[in-house]
Amino acid sequence: MDHFTAHRLTIEAVAVEPISLNEHKGSALRGALYHALRDRFCTVREANECAACPLWNVCPVCTLVSTLATDHRLGRDAARPYTIQPPLDEHKLDYAAGEALTFGLTLYANALRLFPYVIMALQGLEESGLGKRLEANRWRRGRLHIRAVWAEQPLTGQRLAVARAEQALVQVPDIPITHAQVLDRAAQPWPEQITLELLTPLRLTAQGRLVKPGEVT
Repeated sequence: MDHFTAHRLTIEAVAVEPISLNEHKGSALRGALYHALRDRFCTVREANECAACPLWNVCPVCTLVSTLATDHRLGRDAARPYTIQPPLDEHKLDYAAGEALTFGLTLYANALRLFPYVIMALQGLEESGLGKRLEANRWRRGRLHIRAVWAEQPLTGQRLAVARAEQALVQVPDIPITHAQVLDRAAQPWPEQITLELLTPLRLTAQGRLVKPGEVT
């Protein structure tokens, strides 16, 4: 595990049309990103799923959204190498045209090599829209405009613009969260008690059993 790296991105967008999300905003963003990747880069459209595609082991779509590594220690369907950090205001589900919408995306380990595909998928997401199909949008999903993509390092406070709407140049993130940095932070003095605040829904299991509220040890 000493080679662990993570690249955290923050995407700053603004609604061009009304956007309405359900309470699981992360799922909506994940689904929109999947369809944007598939629409732009999938070359075997007749395959109903990535597992049925003969190119799955070299396809960026499969690598990002449907990991099928046959030799992975977690099995054939391993965890995806990215996570979505949805907008954290749980009561904010509707965005009027002109309102800001900010979310995060973290790439893990070798998934950074697919960063250009992520940027192009975000551009596709602008066109295809996000959320529910609304009458106000002629029964289309609401479109958004991505103003900037930032690389952020929460342990050091570094922040770097890697893409801006007004610039054609895209810069690959180079401020990763590393294993050594996490160990250094963990080695610092901690208080006797800490509070863990869960910002998004969490499902914990221990020894194959669901951990319920009040049972965390």
